[in-house]
Amino acid sequence: MAHATYMAAMNAARKEFGKDWKEHAKCEKVDGQWYVQIIKAAPADLQKDIEVTQQLADIQADADQKAAKKAEIEKKKPAFIPAKPAHEAVASESAPTPKPSLPAFLKPAHKAEEEVPEEAKMGDQAANLASVNVDPLRPRLSSCELPTKKVWHIADSMPGAKRKEVIEACVAAGIAYGTARTQYQHWFKTMNDSKATPIAVIGADGKPYIPAK
Repeated sequence: MAHATYMAAMNAARKEFGKDWKEHAKCEKVDGQWYVQIIKAAPADLQKDIEVTQQLADIQADADQKAAKKAEIEKKKPAFIPAKPAHEAVASESAPTPKPSLPAFLKPAHKAEEEVPEEAKMGDQAANLASVNVDPLRPRLSSCELPTKKVWHIADSMPGAKRKEVIEACVAAGIAYGTARTQYQHWFKTMNDSKATPIAVIGADGKPYIPAK
């Protein structure tokens, strides 16, 4: 295993081999990191314990690295933003701007024939709601809760799927087409950035190295 300093490597060697650790190992610096290099085999029981300890340490280091990478991805994900229902969004966008009220003596008298029946108003609102998502394949508004976060969950659950397939799954789940397309692009870039980080592995000689791409 790699250590940050010579003292850390020396303490690790002393812990594994005891006070006579220099008879069995030496501290060697490679690429800016200190390693414990075995120069003499230890007794069978001690050697087995050393191998088990190294394997457990390697497993723990790999788990820590994966956890750190996952935490980095979670940090880049957008925060939960409650989505406004489609009918509320349309109602707020289509609501007329209120005009300043006039004094009573300046208000024009309403004629009976100019008043709009309540049934007609309700019909106009229903028509406006129906015209928002005309194309079922490319809805403009989301009809589900937390559509932004939901795109990331759907993309995570479809490894190896094409962009078109993920977006279609998002639209089928009630997510607006534009939201699905934008958030998928953010998810795709985040995943590519995390994959570009090299991960060292332990070779047959016991030394870590970074595999060639």
